[in-house]
Amino acid sequence: MTVYDAAYHTPLIIRMPDGEHGTQVSKITESIDIMPTILEWVGQDVPGSVDGKSLLPFLKGETPENWRTVSMSELDFADPLQPTLWQQQLGTKLDNSCLSILRDERFTLVEFAADLPPMLF
Repeated sequence: MTVYDAAYHTPLIIRMPDGEHGTQVSKITESIDIMPTILEWVGQDVPGSVDGKSLLPFLKGETPENWRTVSMSELDFADPLQPTLWQQQLGTKLDNSCLSILRDERFTLVEFAADLPPMLF
């Protein structure tokens, strides 16, 4: 667990009356999966332009085929009016106070836009 987990790890609780109760999913999911999940749940087609994937198979106790193994997140930690604590601690400016997080089930790589070394957890 790292300080960056809060940037991409958001708990999601779904109550599905006819679904598996108490199911916990440890696979990599993203917020973009919520919309296709709801559309499929109510019987609507998911547009092909949607990047997310339905979580319904997980709610039925199944693991979907070809499920993603990595996720990419970006975080801007700047404030244009007053430098944030992160900006102060890292010595970054408004235009480079952001980072990218690439993770899989085992590792998390944090890469800064500023000239700072990457971090691997």
